[in-house]
Amino acid sequence: MSGKPSSALPETQLDSQRQAADLAAFRRMLQVSSGTFSLSFAVCDDRRLRDSLIQRFCAATPGILVVTLPAGVESVLRQVESQIGSTPPAAIFILDIEASIPHGSSSQPTLRVLNGSREHWEALRCPIVFWLADYAITLLHTHAPDFWRYRSHQFEFIPDSVPLAQLKSESFSGFPMVDALPYEEKAFRITELERRLREAGAPPPPDLLPHVLTWVRELAHLYGHASRYPEAETALRSALDWAEQAYGPAHSQTVAVLNDLAQLLQATNRLAEAEPLMRRALAIDEASYGPQHPNVATHLNNLAHLLQDTNRLVEAEPLMRRALEIDEASDGPQHPDVARDLNNLATLLQATNRLAEAEPLMRRALEIDQASYGPQHPEVAIRLNNLAQLLQATHRLVEAEPLMRRALEIDEASYGPQHPRVAIDLNNLAQLLQATNRLAEAEPLMRRALEIDEASYGPQHPTVATRLNNLAQLLQATHRLAEAEPLMRRALGILVSSLGLEHPNTQKVQGNYSGLLQDLKLPEAEIQQRVQAATGS
Repeated sequence: MSGKPSSALPETQLDSQRQAADLAAFRRMLQVSSGTFSLSFAVCDDRRLRDSLIQRFCAATPGILVVTLPAGVESVLRQVESQIGSTPPAAIFILDIEASIPHGSSSQPTLRVLNGSREHWEALRCPIVFWLADYAITLLHTHAPDFWRYRSHQFEFIPDSVPLAQLKSESFSGFPMVDALPYEEKAFRITELERRLREAGAPPPPDLLPHVLTWVRELAHLYGHASRYPEAETALRSALDWAEQAYGPAHSQTVAVLNDLAQLLQATNRLAEAEPLMRRALAIDEASYGPQHPNVATHLNNLAHLLQDTNRLVEAEPLMRRALEIDEASDGPQHPDVARDLNNLATLLQATNRLAEAEPLMRRALEIDQASYGPQHPEVAIRLNNLAQLLQATHRLVEAEPLMRRALEIDEASYGPQHPRVAIDLNNLAQLLQATNRLAEAEPLMRRALEIDEASYGPQHPTVATRLNNLAQLLQATHRLAEAEPLMRRALGILVSSLGLEHPNTQKVQGNYSGLLQDLKLPEAEIQQRVQAATGS
C-alpha cells in the first residue's frame, strides 16, 4: 500500500542539533537527484520519528511515492513497480523491508532477489530511499552486497533520548499486546528496550529496578519472537539475580522473572531444567496468595503443559482442570485466561483420544479470544490451528483447511514469514494437504517449515527432527525413497540425542524409519544394522 504516514512528533524534537545535518543533507539529495536514479538508505530505529520525517518530506516535495512493503515480499522491485502510476514519482520511499528480512535468519530470499535486481532500479529514474532499522543495514550489506554497493547516500536519524526517569510512568501493556505487534514493530521495540537497558546499567539503581525488570521481561519475550533464545536467557538470568538480591526469593517480581525463565527453557526443550523452576513459582504463589488465586492458575497451567510435553498426561489433567476452575471463578467465563485453560485442557483430551469432549472446549476458547482480541490476533491463530487439527483428526478436512489457512495468514502478518510459529502453521497445512492427496502443494510448505526451524533452532533441535520426519514421509508417499531415507535417519539421530531412545517421539520415528527401509526392499539384517547405527544402540 502507499500513503503518507502520520503520528507527527514535535518540531523541536525533529529539528534537534543531533540530526540537523542529516536532515539538511537529505533535503539536498532529493533536490539534486530529482529526475535521476539514486539509491539511499535512511536508518531510523524509531518508527514515530521515521513516520513524522516522511510526512514532512512528502509535504515539502509533492509527488513522493511511499511504498509500505507487506510481510514476506519476494521481489521488492516488483512490489514498487506495481504501485507506480502514469505520472513518474518525484522520489520513492520504501518502508518495512524488516518484515521480510528477519533478524537471525541465515536464509534471506528477499535480499537475494533484491541483490539480483540492482541494475533494473535505474529505469525508475528518481531517488530511491529505503527507510530501515539499523540491524537491517547489516543484513543488507551481508546478503545483498551488489545492491549495497549501488548506494550513493546513507542517512541516520536518531530521536532525542528520553531520560529514563520519564519512562517510569510508562505502563506495560502485557504480552498479548506485544504479540499483536506487526513483525517490524517488534524489531523497533527490541532496539528501544536494548537502548534503555544499556543506559540503566547492570545492575540498575534501586529506583529503576522495578521498571528494568519489566523491560527485561518484555525484551526477552520479543527475543523469543525473533528466535534469539540465548540472548533472552542471558537477560532473564540477570534479571532473576537482581530481583532475588533486591526483593528476596519469594517476592512477586522474582516469581514473574522465574516463570518467564522456566517458559523459555521449556520452549528450547530443556524441560528438566524448567520443571523445578515452575514448581518453585507455584509453591511461592500458593503460599503468598492462597490456592484459589489467578496467579496460581497460571502456574498450574504452565506446569501441566510441561508435564504433557514429557508424556505425563495423568499428572497434567487435574492441574489443568483446577486452573480452569480457579479462573472461571475469579475472572468469569468469558475471560482470555479461561480461553487459555479451555484450550490446554482440550489439547490434553485430544491427546488421550477424547475428541468429543475436546471439541466444544476448543470452540468456546476460539469464541472467547475472537471477542477479546479481535479476529487477527496470534492467540486466535493458535485456537484456529488447534480446532483445525481436531477436525482433521475426526476426518472433517474440508472444515479444517480454511481455519489453517487463516491461522497462517495471521501469524505471517504478526511474526513475519520466518518465525517458528509460521513453521507450525505451514507444517499443519502441509499435512492436511497430504491427507487430501495434494502432495505437490504440500511439499514446498514442508520444505519452507524445515528451513525456518533450522534457522531458528539450529540443526539438532527436536522440532527440526519433526519437520525432517514429515518431509521424509511425504517423499516416501511419492515413492522417492532414496531422498527420504537420509532425512528420516537424520531425524531419528536428533531425537535420540535430544529426547532419548525411550521417548514416544523417538520410538515413533524409529518405527517410521524401519518401515521406510522395508519399502526400500533391504534385507532384514541390513535394516537392523541401519536402525542401530542411527540410534547408536
